[in-house]
Amino acid sequence: MINLKHKPLFNLIFSLFATLILFTVIASLWMFIVFFDHFYQKSVYEKLQSNNLALQHYAAKAISEKKYDSLNASIKEFTAKTNIRVTVTNPKGTVLADSKSNSKEMENHLHRPEINAALAQRKGTYFTRYSATMEKETIYFASPLEKGGKLIAVLRTAITVDSTHRLLHQLYIKIISASLIIAFLAACFVFITSKKLTAPLLMLRDNAINLAKGNFKRKPINTKIEEINELSISMIGMSNSLQNKIDEIERRKEEAETILLNMKEGIIALDDDLNITTINEAAKKNLEITGIAKGKHLNELVRYSQFVDFVKEISQKSSLRQRIKLPIMPEKILDVRGTTIKDTKKNTFVTLIVLNDITQMILLENMRKEFAANVSHELKTPLTAIKGAAETLINGVTKEKASKHFLKIIEKHANRLHALINDIMSLSKLEQDDFSDKFIKEKRKILTLMKSSKNMCEEKALKKKIKIEIQCKKNVFVEVNGAMIEQLLINLIDNAIKFSPKGSIITVSATFKKENFVLEVTDHGCGIPEEHIPRLFERFYRVEKGRSRNSGGTGLGLSIVKHITQIHNGTVSVKSIPEKETTFTVKLPLS
Repeated sequence: MINLKHKPLFNLIFSLFATLILFTVIASLWMFIVFFDHFYQKSVYEKLQSNNLALQHYAAKAISEKKYDSLNASIKEFTAKTNIRVTVTNPKGTVLADSKSNSKEMENHLHRPEINAALAQRKGTYFTRYSATMEKETIYFASPLEKGGKLIAVLRTAITVDSTHRLLHQLYIKIISASLIIAFLAACFVFITSKKLTAPLLMLRDNAINLAKGNFKRKPINTKIEEINELSISMIGMSNSLQNKIDEIERRKEEAETILLNMKEGIIALDDDLNITTINEAAKKNLEITGIAKGKHLNELVRYSQFVDFVKEISQKSSLRQRIKLPIMPEKILDVRGTTIKDTKKNTFVTLIVLNDITQMILLENMRKEFAANVSHELKTPLTAIKGAAETLINGVTKEKASKHFLKIIEKHANRLHALINDIMSLSKLEQDDFSDKFIKEKRKILTLMKSSKNMCEEKALKKKIKIEIQCKKNVFVEVNGAMIEQLLINLIDNAIKFSPKGSIITVSATFKKENFVLEVTDHGCGIPEEHIPRLFERFYRVEKGRSRNSGGTGLGLSIVKHITQIHNGTVSVKSIPEKETTFTVKLPLS
């Protein structure tokens, strides 16, 4: 039974006609084979019988004359021409002659069913059985031979079944081949006819499928069927209308996606089951989500339980805001706001979450507080000293020697205040947002900058009998901001002088290594313990606070060095061997 449901029209037409053709061919072939098989079997029987009858007279004469050798030779010749085996036995079953085997060596045939039947019934009988002599399925026809009304022998003709089957098989192959060719030609005719009938409808279907997929390219339909032409025109009108509406929707969608993509705030939308329906790159970055997130459950993607708990709590409070500190290194702090919105059409709730990374803002706020506290602390000491010395002078110190002592205290701490204010102003200038826009590079001779920096620090070095050595080729030019590099070198040399012993040597070198220009300042002072190196470039950080203040340091020099290096897109590092030497290395890219 052919299933008529959900079949393409072409398949339906083709399958119906093809089934009809196949059924007709198979039925005709079966009927012909059955008829021909019966006909051929009948012809085989008739052939055995006619050949048997043709040999009866000659066989009866040869037996009566006892010419068995002549009989054997004659039937062997007969078998060679007709492929029919001939056997002659006496009424007791003894084989007198056989066309395939030596009759003298053959066993008694009295109990052969065809021999037995011929003797019993006194007429020719057919029988099909397995032949032990020929080792094949064989058809037999046995008839009694009489002479003067007396039974003298049994004449048996036989042919193997496989020989008949072989002839039938060859014939069947020809018949089936012819039938297949006819069926194939009929199928081709049905195929072509079905194609012509269904082609316009299939094109109409393709246009409808393309329309459903959003592809508005329509194939032209040329057909004489009026209804299909009218339907095609209607679809073209509908397609144009849909195209305009979809273009408008796509434009609005692209605008929304562009806004969402470029927002600094992270946006996440979740359905009732906390599956992500919308998420932008900022949210994925803040929550360290990789790969495709849309359609997945929140618990699969977010490994921070504090954030997941916050989202679950929103459904109970409808609106919530919280600062969440993510347990990662470096630490990240998020300002998270969430609210639930009801979709009245679907009767469902959408959870909308907005994330802001406020880590930098909190860090800057803490730095500002720390900087203010450090500045206050640094200013307090010299101001206290100046105030104390001034009060002493006001209260009547008359001795000239004592007055000079207090005036020197005032001068020393005033100088320290001046240096501190200068460094604070320099650092503030370097940290301005628009400073990089005003930053100007030019080709400068490095040896000139190094000598200028050395001259600025020469007076301090001479007081401690420290020698400053410069190692740099004469004609080395690098594109830098000269004033900044000079200040960087002054700060590093000044720092080296402060912590170098009397009579030591400070080396200032400039070299090229790979794609970097490298400045190095090496001293042979007390060195820096390894645990202090990571914080060495922080503002107001001192390895030995009391000693640093006594040497006149503000605690901002190395921080200024770091900022100047960063503005040049370079790096600064320290390598120190305590009580032996310390080397500050500045690497600037040769862009």
